[in-house]
Amino acid sequence: MPKSENDLHVRHQRYKYNNMDFQFDDRGFRFAEKCAARIALPEYPIAHIKTGQFASGKGKIWTGEIAFH
Repeated sequence: MPKSENDLHVRHQRYKYNNMDFQFDDRGFRFAEKCAARIALPEYPIAHIKTGQFASGKGKIWTGEIAFH
């Protein structure tokens, strides 16, 4: 979630956040029996990040969030 909704593209402003969804096969990697993914953050100041994992047929597997002050 941006610090200012005005930083969002006009098509995202009504939702007040930018969904940066991605496919693990495109951005993820495995190491020591664990998984991680890397995605570039937007250029605008960020107030809050919500993240997690969704699997087809299983739904949300885990979620997490962090707020920046």
